[in-house]
Amino acid sequence: MRIIKGKGTNRTDHDLPARSINRINRRKFLWQGSIIGIATTLPLNACLLDDVPKVLAKRDPELLNQEEWDTLIAVQEILFPHEKNAPGAVDINAAGYFQWVLADPLLDPAEIKYKRNGLTWLDEDAVEQYGKKYPSLNKEEKELLTHHVTEHSWGRSWISVMLLHIFEALLSDPIYSGNSDEKGWKWLAYSPGNPRPFKGKTYLDYTLEDGTNLNPKNA
Repeated sequence: MRIIKGKGTNRTDHDLPARSINRINRRKFLWQGSIIGIATTLPLNACLLDDVPKVLAKRDPELLNQEEWDTLIAVQEILFPHEKNAPGAVDINAAGYFQWVLADPLLDPAEIKYKRNGLTWLDEDAVEQYGKKYPSLNKEEKELLTHHVTEHSWGRSWISVMLLHIFEALLSDPIYSGNSDEKGWKWLAYSPGNPRPFKGKTYLDYTLEDGTNLNPKNA
């Protein structure tokens, strides 16, 4: 099945604040380095996974509407699919982690808007190309459209952000809503360092207690 050539889009990267783009580039570099390091030094273990993974997170209506939620689940599974012996985005609760990111009170409101806008833009492009929204596409159509949007600047930037959050969900401590049952760690045979965060002593608690040093806007 071929993708229909549309008239394109005028959406540009300025929808994401410049300081956020710079910070994401630094974080992306660090995460990619850590992922490559883990992948080349540790064996990939088989995981005990459900044949058909179930969405673990519940949608927070204050963060995402139903259409955004459905599109989020669908695109994350295309970007990081479930396999027989490897966790996918649903397995590691990447959607729950994405909501945790959106709920961060230190996150720039413009960045929150950008992340949500991308879900709407993806649906709009799906309707333009196929006459139906992204979650209603078959797998091949979703893959083709996901590749297609990366031909636009907004798409390259937004897909990069989505991948970043999926990798964070894969490797983060489960207290931050991703990495359910430590499936990402188990798959990578990774042992987390100590001390681990716990309720009342997480990233946000330390940020609020320690001023601006750990504030991501100043990173």
